[in-house]
Amino acid sequence: EFVDGEGDGTEGSEGVSELDQERILDEVAKDIEEFINKGIGNGRGGQRLGNLADWAERRKKSKYIPWKQELRGNFKMSYSMQKGKLTYDRSRPSRRQPVPEIMFPALRAPRPKIGIAFDVSGSNLGNIRLMSDELVNIMKASGVRGTDVQAFAVDTVASDTKIVNNPLTVLDNLVGGGGTRMKPGYEKLAELGNDLSILVTDGYVDDFPKEMPKGKGKKRSKYITCIILEGEIKGDPHDHPLMVDAKKYLGKWGKVIPIVVTAEERAKAGY
Repeated sequence: EFVDGEGDGTEGSEGVSELDQERILDEVAKDIEEFINKGIGNGRGGQRLGNLADWAERRKKSKYIPWKQELRGNFKMSYSMQKGKLTYDRSRPSRRQPVPEIMFPALRAPRPKIGIAFDVSGSNLGNIRLMSDELVNIMKASGVRGTDVQAFAVDTVASDTKIVNNPLTVLDNLVGGGGTRMKPGYEKLAELGNDLSILVTDGYVDDFPKEMPKGKGKKRSKYITCIILEGEIKGDPHDHPLMVDAKKYLGKWGKVIPIVVTAEERAKAGY
């Protein structure tokens, strides 16, 4: 007989969220597609695997997560993971002292710091501003304070860093154009040593780092790269050549999100 919260895990458990369910199904569909491409399943049981392949293909064609939803989900997941890392605070005692002879330190949940880098080498500042408006809304909803956000611009070099309530202020008086080198942006994000690092670019980059940038100390940041795709995008934006190229370098140590801004979104935002 199962006890509440034990055994089969169905009682006293929150279970898997809807977003996590979708992510798991996407991974299964991706694995099936990789097996088929490698020629696995051509022998016995091939028909059964073929049925699974049809399911995976249908899911891939019908699956499209709006960029706002994908950005929101990835940000909240990465932010909450950093926020949930409890640590001891020895500047004050714990409210509960189980042993009178020993002074136990208090536990506190750190407030994650966020670093944001904007690629201003291209000419899509309007799309960057619209995407950043949504990012600001997501951060506010997650409880991020302005004093916890550092932002800067980067083309061939990184600009000065600002502690900002609205990261869009670093784009004021900046003119797009020039070369495209994002390695200085990732290096500066690592140097800042924030808990969550976000880089926004148009994807036309020839120096994506193959390995996670090393910052000071042992602290490792969570990286999210947002690729703003211009023009009419047909099919899954994750299959866009710029996304494929970015994930080849960044996918092993960070998240890569396609940002597909529609004409209606730009018109509504006035960009």
